[in-house]
Amino acid sequence: THAHTHTHTHTHIDTHAVCSLVASPLFFRSAAKVTGWLLSPHPVCVCLCVSAAARSAFQTSWLFWKHNVAEATLQYLRQYGDVVGVVLNNRRGLLLADRDEANKVLKSKHFHQRPGCDAGLEELGMLNQGIIWNNDTDQWKALRKQVFQKALNSKSLEQMVPVAVRITLQTMGLMLRENTSVDMKRFFRSVTVQVTCELFFGLSLASQDANLSDASSPLHTSTHASSARCCSVDRLLLLVENYFSAWQFLLFRHPWKNWWRPAYWKHRAASLALRVECRQILEACRDNDTPFMKHLREQGLSEEQNAQCLLEMLLAGTDTSSLTMYFTLLALSTRGSVQARLHNEIEATLKDEETWEPSTQTLHKLELMRNALYEGMRLKTVGPVIMRQASAPVQVAGQQLQPGDFVIISNHTMHRQAQLFENPDEFDIDRREWKLEGSMENFRPFGAYDKGCVGQHLAMLEMKAVMATVLRLWRFEKPDQTSRLEDLCTRWDVANVPVGSCQLVSRRLAQPETQNVLLIGPQSVGKTTLREYLQKTPPFSKWATICEVAREIMAEQDMRMRHASTERWALLQRHVFAAQHEKEDKLHEKEVEKSFVSDRSLIDPVAYWFHKCSQDIGKEEWIDTWHGREGVKRYRRWQQACLVLIRPREEFIHDDGTRVVESYDEAMEFFTVFLQLLKNAKLPFTTLTCASLKQRRLQVLGACGLPNDGEA
Repeated sequence: THAHTHTHTHTHIDTHAVCSLVASPLFFRSAAKVTGWLLSPHPVCVCLCVSAAARSAFQTSWLFWKHNVAEATLQYLRQYGDVVGVVLNNRRGLLLADRDEANKVLKSKHFHQRPGCDAGLEELGMLNQGIIWNNDTDQWKALRKQVFQKALNSKSLEQMVPVAVRITLQTMGLMLRENTSVDMKRFFRSVTVQVTCELFFGLSLASQDANLSDASSPLHTSTHASSARCCSVDRLLLLVENYFSAWQFLLFRHPWKNWWRPAYWKHRAASLALRVECRQILEACRDNDTPFMKHLREQGLSEEQNAQCLLEMLLAGTDTSSLTMYFTLLALSTRGSVQARLHNEIEATLKDEETWEPSTQTLHKLELMRNALYEGMRLKTVGPVIMRQASAPVQVAGQQLQPGDFVIISNHTMHRQAQLFENPDEFDIDRREWKLEGSMENFRPFGAYDKGCVGQHLAMLEMKAVMATVLRLWRFEKPDQTSRLEDLCTRWDVANVPVGSCQLVSRRLAQPETQNVLLIGPQSVGKTTLREYLQKTPPFSKWATICEVAREIMAEQDMRMRHASTERWALLQRHVFAAQHEKEDKLHEKEVEKSFVSDRSLIDPVAYWFHKCSQDIGKEEWIDTWHGREGVKRYRRWQQACLVLIRPREEFIHDDGTRVVESYDEAMEFFTVFLQLLKNAKLPFTTLTCASLKQRRLQVLGACGLPNDGEA
């Protein structure tokens, strides 16, 4: 066969034209007209025989097999221009980096579907399920509107901020140390996966000191006891990471054509592992009252569909935000002056906040922080390509596409075009484009319009809350083994994943002037043991102590709690409340002003009263006392109180004949009362779920905003 000239246009593919098409990979450099289509020998395409004359062109299209969709798209656009015609998976398609054409596609009602191999999507659980790759348009619209949009409303935004700040402080205690390298990609992923599980599923993951070799290590509900057993933070992150790799592998590959490859069986097992895990999570949180779980129950979907929706919320809530924050922090690590400006903006904006949990309105004022995140997303977009599939005949870039034909938009290319962004390769938080009306038309990290990211507003708020918490206390530098953002190599596993070291060196910036730690929770959770342990290690060894308040009152009045009448019980809690309040007041006097560790707080007597007496004595008096006390009000200030709620562990509960708590189930009932009181009073707190004293100490350090010094 002989090559066609560049003026010939192919409008369809047939077997007689195949060799000519392959021999002539006709692309064009403008958006005006596609002059030819390149056939890709992707593994899911029908194998074709070509002549020797066509071999070089056939090798050119091999990029889709040699690399992946995102990398091949980038290389073709670099070589041939802003609009490139290809044939992939036996379908015609366009690769786009032209802003106007891309926005037409994103706005079109005919591009609500995404391309992919049905058999591969079925292996992933995404075939006509969930919302990410669900090509059943009616079902996708219903799930998006009735479940995901309702779960991501303004109330969820407000609830997310305290959860994100608390988990960030707790994770800082576990992972950040002075002048030490830390894997910040893992740090951010640990934060986002915990925020997602708690906010949307009502679950608190087991801490990192759990047995990671056991896939059934405990997962705890945030609102009530649960006997379900699932995985820890680190193991769940590993399952999510492996699922993303499987997603990339199976998306365009037909299983029966790859059954002989070990990689297929590895990725198939990875997909199945996360799907099974999500079924266990669904079982654990089925009755939780989070908006997401509530709206999911209302749809009356099958168990498999419910588990897939939960899985996709987990995927969307974990990697996109965490990787964006890592890319942004990596850029900041080589720009000390920019870090300093962000720190100053955070301090100036949050200085009037009473706690470390700023309001959504306050976070919206962090304009430089927003610009820094935008720049991180622009230079290293986590979703470097946007894929759409036509559901009806439609014209794009002068070409008529049929149902099933596809378009791939390259965010990576579009976000670096000089005609759209001045000095496009520079990280510039003062970029004027972010101030111009309509500039977001050039910037599509979340997609746009009907098919855009449903959680983009929550994601931006979450990233601001986490980054503000981290940069308020720490600054970061890039060690030699870590690449600069400009030189960073990434791998496309549907999300853009950094390759190589993700270590950054953390250095302490701020230290709170006054801090108090109050350990709270039911009996037999280890409060006294942890207090004694803390006082043997810095900085707590120099702090004052409040301890055994209830035992002192009981000894004075010769009371035994287990057998006390309701009236005597109520009287005891009033005395304990007053005694605890008096001891805290003495340490808060100006001439003393000393930090302290206490194994009790003003919350404990109220929790015990609610649990034991609320049916017999009117609640109103205690509620008024609870909310009216100045001592409780000061708990809202991070500088004055760090509330640490310890979750019961079954192996720690024992009946010594005098304790009120006689069983694990009763301990969990008390724990639920503590949770409800803290949430109703809008008090910031950290929950400890780990067993070892060392891990508990690290979490307390993080909750206080104190550096992890590595002391055992």
